[in-house]
Amino acid sequence: MRALPIWMAAMVLAAAPVARAQGPDGNTAPGDSDIVTIRDKENVWAEAIVERDSSALVPMLAAEYVELANAGQPMVKRSQSLHAIAYPEDSTHHVSRVAFDELNIRMTARDRAVAEGIVTEVGTNRKGAITERIRFVDRWVRRGQRWVCVSSMFTPVVGGNK
Repeated sequence: MRALPIWMAAMVLAAAPVARAQGPDGNTAPGDSDIVTIRDKENVWAEAIVERDSSALVPMLAAEYVELANAGQPMVKRSQSLHAIAYPEDSTHHVSRVAFDELNIRMTARDRAVAEGIVTEVGTNRKGAITERIRFVDRWVRRGQRWVCVSSMFTPVVGGNK
């Protein structure tokens, strides 16, 4: 038996993840493009927080969108959430970076998905530099050809904030 050249073995290994993502006919496996789309939207959301750009979220949040955060606080509606992105309650609070520590997206039906994970937000407030870790769950639904988020739940990670 002949040994494969190193470059050929590397090409086979590099192609392996792609092959697993394809169906038997060579096309993308069902749901893969939807997961990529939702992942992209989650990234746009993170950037919108940094830029305080609520307009980037307008097409992504369903009209009935609600947000549940921090035990005991009232539910927040879409308009309130958009306003809070652009005009935070604490004007000295500024997020300069949002990074996903974890982001898991799973299809729960052909037109429904859940994104859950943990983000680290780095920034400043009136006390100085801050780092906050936040666990979140976003529920997405497909409406026509668009994916929109209908609800979000998030809470600080205990022991994860500085």
